[in-house]
Amino acid sequence: MASCAVDGGCPSDYVAVSIAILSMIFLIARSILPFLIHKVPTAKGSAFWIPVIQIIASFNFLLSIVMAVNFLKYKKSRWWLSCYVWAVWIEGPLGFGLLMSCRIAQVFQLYFVFVKRRLPPIRSHIFLPLILLPWIAGAAFIHMKKPLNYRCHMGTYWIIPVVFLHSFYVAVLVGFTGAIRHIEFRFDELRDIWQGILVSASLIGVWVSAYILNEVHDNISWLQVASRFLLLITASILVLVFFSISISQPLFSQISLRKREPLEFKTMGQALGIPESGLLLQREQAVVTDPNEPLDKLLLNKRFRQSFMAFADSCLAGESVHFYEEVHELGKIPIDDPVRRIYMARHIVNKYIISGAAMEVNISHRIRQEILTTTDLTHPDLFSNALNELIQLMKMNLAKDYWSSMYFLKFKEEASMSNSHEMEQTTGYNFSPRAPKNLKKYGSWALITGATDGIGKAFARQLAHQGLNLILVSRNSNKLETVSSEIQAEVPNIKIKIVAHDFSTDDVSEGVKLIEEAIKEAEVGVLVNNVGVTYPKAMFFDEVDEKVWMEIVKVNLEGTTWVTRAVLPGMLRRKRGAIVNIGSGASVVVPSHPLYTIYAATKAYVDQLSRSLYVEYKLCGIGVQCQVPLYVATNLASKVALIEKSSLFVPTPEDYAEAGIRQIGYEARCTPYWSHSVQWCFARLVPDAFLDAWRLSIGIRRRN
Repeated sequence: MASCAVDGGCPSDYVAVSIAILSMIFLIARSILPFLIHKVPTAKGSAFWIPVIQIIASFNFLLSIVMAVNFLKYKKSRWWLSCYVWAVWIEGPLGFGLLMSCRIAQVFQLYFVFVKRRLPPIRSHIFLPLILLPWIAGAAFIHMKKPLNYRCHMGTYWIIPVVFLHSFYVAVLVGFTGAIRHIEFRFDELRDIWQGILVSASLIGVWVSAYILNEVHDNISWLQVASRFLLLITASILVLVFFSISISQPLFSQISLRKREPLEFKTMGQALGIPESGLLLQREQAVVTDPNEPLDKLLLNKRFRQSFMAFADSCLAGESVHFYEEVHELGKIPIDDPVRRIYMARHIVNKYIISGAAMEVNISHRIRQEILTTTDLTHPDLFSNALNELIQLMKMNLAKDYWSSMYFLKFKEEASMSNSHEMEQTTGYNFSPRAPKNLKKYGSWALITGATDGIGKAFARQLAHQGLNLILVSRNSNKLETVSSEIQAEVPNIKIKIVAHDFSTDDVSEGVKLIEEAIKEAEVGVLVNNVGVTYPKAMFFDEVDEKVWMEIVKVNLEGTTWVTRAVLPGMLRRKRGAIVNIGSGASVVVPSHPLYTIYAATKAYVDQLSRSLYVEYKLCGIGVQCQVPLYVATNLASKVALIEKSSLFVPTPEDYAEAGIRQIGYEARCTPYWSHSVQWCFARLVPDAFLDAWRLSIGIRRRN
């Protein structure tokens, strides 16, 4: 041990190096798979090279730790093997410093684009070297003073400024992120940033501890081996968690990596949920066009525009028509929706305006600079001058040839064959998993079970503020009256019905009849199955009374099933609806939930029921979703988990419901609240055996 602790080459060293290699393989695969599987064209500018630099910096960071902290046994006989090359320059300016600087540059861009509503005044290729200067200066100073010994260790007095420099960049990142926290991002950028910050801060704390132990206590062999093992493992996890596609290329973050599945979104308009984006609707008539009409008027017809676009693409000159299409989509976004307008405008700028863009359009330098230096990316006339120039070019270069082409003949033939019963022709899906849905389009009523407390009550309030009338279901009629009065006072313009029924003791069929009677004259578009119960305390399976577990089964399983079955026929008749079943992390996030076995099993049923119904009815216009919360500061959590108040990782019911509302109508399973997603991310990194043992120990403590 003493020999390999000094010279390297311990078995644990090789294990750590292997894990570091695997983490780099995963990182590279994660970054290039969307391009390899779906043949997505690579982005230009900072959207491409900043993620590439991040990967290079991650590699440098891990390799510098391996080379500088004696993981491998080798003689430092060459200058390029010296401590100052690896421990100072590659680990600092070219490793951790470059990694943090890339993320700061990305957040700096988000700040200017979404808060200032303009493109950043400093280009990323200038900003990045500027924020790297402190690292370069620090590395040069250390190189001149030469405080490292032959084992690449420095004295105690040098550790403090080195740790400060690392922590300072994390603090800068937190500061920039705090400045954009109020923006409602559509592609999880903010969640990815906070997740990266939280995980990085936690891991950096561990890393700093290991670093200090490695530097100060260099005479204890086993501590040297253990600390450097921990150092490399935490660094390997850090580089994986820190990488995010959504920040640099938000549209690509929605692409499934399974090749058998098509791209979920082909255009930014579809991803942002712009009305009729990517759709060819029946009311868009295929009228016979007059070549003498102005081209800009003809292009307003989507059928003509698609035909003209196909012709332009065949001539390798389709950029102008694609640009017109996306600017037309931008015009559909209301002025009072600045976030979506900024997303679309930035997408258009990156794709068509900046020099060297994938589909750069041929416009004058003056107009290009007007767009790039605009002080308001949400301005309705941002691209008007560019459109006018391009329409003139299309008239001269494309229009005359189009009228004599096969594309126009085919368009005329399709127009003559068009009839009134033609079905809507879709070219893609018209929904976004990030933009909040307009829930009133599903129906004017929402039904919520378990609506007098916790998550159910919070959902009822949120839905009321969305303008939906409410049907509140719970077992306590007095509480129902109270909650109804409170909500009615907040939102006086809605209607509220109440249904008092106890799923745990009363006949389920009687409760279903009451619900069917309540919904008879109501268009229930949203159903929230929130009602649920658990054990009175932690118990082994053989200790649970039949009455207790039968109550859990009746409420969590039968109640959810029967209420869904009661509401579903009306949704099928209207061909629209959204069903939300509240699941639990006990059945999904952790591999087991000992001493609450029946509860976890019923929630697993809810999860699988939701997934299967989602597949069964999604083509009927009905979205079924299982929302998977972890602990929320409710009475149930207070009784079972001894949670008395909310915290960073335990939201209030109101905060959770606000996040949950934004996810209704999308994927079959989701974890709406951001800190729950962070905890799930941590859980995925931990072996199941450790989680099982941890959950069992918690259950036993609560039982005792």
